[in-house]
Amino acid sequence: MSYFAFSPGLPAGLFDSILEYPSVSVLHSSSTPTNGPSTVRLGDGPSTVRLGDGPSTISLAASASASALPTYSPPQLPPSNDYTNFSGAETLVSRDPPSDLPLLVKDKPPQIPNLAADDSLHASVCADIAARLALHPAISADIPPSKILQGFLASFLECYYRHHPFIHLPTLSTPSTPAPLILAMCCIGALYRLDRRRAQRLYAIATLSIAEDVRLFTKTSEDCPLWKDLATSVMDENGFYTLLYGKVRLALAAENADVTKMTWTSWVLRESWKRLLAGIYVASTVHVIIWDANPNFNTCRDLELEVLHDESFWNAKTAGEWRELRANQPQQDYRTMRDGLASIMSETAGAGAAAATKGDSPTGRDGKVVERRLSPLTALLLMHAVVVHMWQVVQVAQALSPASLSLGHDPVSALLMRTAVRSLARCHELLVVAQGETAGEPGHEEGTSQIFNCQATLRMAYIRLFSLSNGPFNRPSLITLDPAAIKSYVSTFAITKAERSPQRLDAVVKAFDGLRTPVRMGHMLVRKTAALRWSPAHAIAGWDCALFVCTWVHSVEMDQLNDIEPSPAELELLATIADVLEEAEYDTGKSKSLAAGVARTWSWLLQDVWVWSITPRMGSVLEQMATAFERLNNESRRPGH
Repeated sequence: MSYFAFSPGLPAGLFDSILEYPSVSVLHSSSTPTNGPSTVRLGDGPSTVRLGDGPSTISLAASASASALPTYSPPQLPPSNDYTNFSGAETLVSRDPPSDLPLLVKDKPPQIPNLAADDSLHASVCADIAARLALHPAISADIPPSKILQGFLASFLECYYRHHPFIHLPTLSTPSTPAPLILAMCCIGALYRLDRRRAQRLYAIATLSIAEDVRLFTKTSEDCPLWKDLATSVMDENGFYTLLYGKVRLALAAENADVTKMTWTSWVLRESWKRLLAGIYVASTVHVIIWDANPNFNTCRDLELEVLHDESFWNAKTAGEWRELRANQPQQDYRTMRDGLASIMSETAGAGAAAATKGDSPTGRDGKVVERRLSPLTALLLMHAVVVHMWQVVQVAQALSPASLSLGHDPVSALLMRTAVRSLARCHELLVVAQGETAGEPGHEEGTSQIFNCQATLRMAYIRLFSLSNGPFNRPSLITLDPAAIKSYVSTFAITKAERSPQRLDAVVKAFDGLRTPVRMGHMLVRKTAALRWSPAHAIAGWDCALFVCTWVHSVEMDQLNDIEPSPAELELLATIADVLEEAEYDTGKSKSLAAGVARTWSWLLQDVWVWSITPRMGSVLEQMATAFERLNNESRRPGH
């Protein structure tokens, strides 16, 4: 598709060449980004960030009045480790006792540039759209004026890009940035400004302008027919991106590039493709959670992709700055994402990776314990891969024991459960260490860090392990407009009983952190600001965790009414839940159902997130669940209870 040309100096006919499988030439360019001043210019007016020189430069100038949002400063944590500096660009921690887990590069707050959109950019976008939609010449008149686009771009960068840095801003320039990409960025920014009317129109224009490119791509792909008459365009897009992911991944592998010998131009281009694939992988996992769909990708072949480089490389503004960082940076410790995932999830693989990287044993040639590194963005992708892995584990268990509704009821599934739980514990340890070392750092904001996003994603991985017994709620019901259908689905979900086990209890504890964290931060503040500061993944994880936790709490309460008492550990969690609800100012006296309190409190958080249309609907469903839990609780109580 023509809008893939967001990297510097891509050759003409890029989209045609990618159709040749696997076209190595697609991934190369002879042009070199300009080593000019670090200001971006998208037009001829005043600007603050320059993205290149010459007649091909365009300018995206920033809104000087970018809104200042309230921030939360987490409590200072006592220092627990020493720091080791590499090149001054990244900081790692040394651990005592040593661990075979990798270290995460410190998650520093990104430096978001101010981009400005002036009349020159507006004219360029309108001309590009008019050329793409020659049969619909009047459509370009629907593009908002430059001042409006400027505000949308500022919101995109401040609220969204910090969580998903898949576009290389230092080398963004007009000739290689077609109008559909600019409109997509503006569309997301418009959502953050709650300008739904313009967001919808921008989305429609951008989608229509690339429709022919999509048709040509799918028509010339001989692997398999993609397009089916599906219920939503989202599923259609999944098919397209699955095909694209495979072709680009194989093209990158066929290059067999030596990173140490790359120019800045070729590195930016290669890293841009890798980050595009990472974004596609993450989006696929999000669809698994929202729609209860099957994953589009696996954790083996599809992760045969080079690990992402650190953000200090990605944010370098000039070739000279990039070369200096590369000269002082140690070599990447993992060849592929698959290697990184294995070292996180398996003790054996972790020790083996260390040995393969630094020598014949988990200690290096100098006798020191090997400390392997992953960037926070790489860790985020790997946490999504963990979600997919847990989904696959459950599928294997179900195939081997079709009659079982949960893991652990037969020897094979019990072994799978033990292994999966150990892997999740290692992931949890990795993030706890990284979070503890980052908290309290200057400029650190918990809600915007990639480690914070990783934690939300890991909660979804815990829940996938119990997906067989997690209730028959019809998640695609969110797209229905029939209140009677939603009510029926909610009623069915409310009478579903969750199994109680130590493993599930641990997963519920982890999932409940999704509510305890915003309450600890200040639930009213989070309700009003999280949509603008936190990653969209937190809303999706909140929905997933709410369904999981509510089912468990309601099951325990129903058992109590039948004289089946909770264990001491379960009682401790129930007490914690009650304390959190009280802190969130939920009046537990009006309802004897703790599950209803959890559902209703979580619904408040989701119903205040109006940036994404689906989240208020999630909140509305949880509100109806709270009512159903209260009704069942009252109906089940005997006199004296």
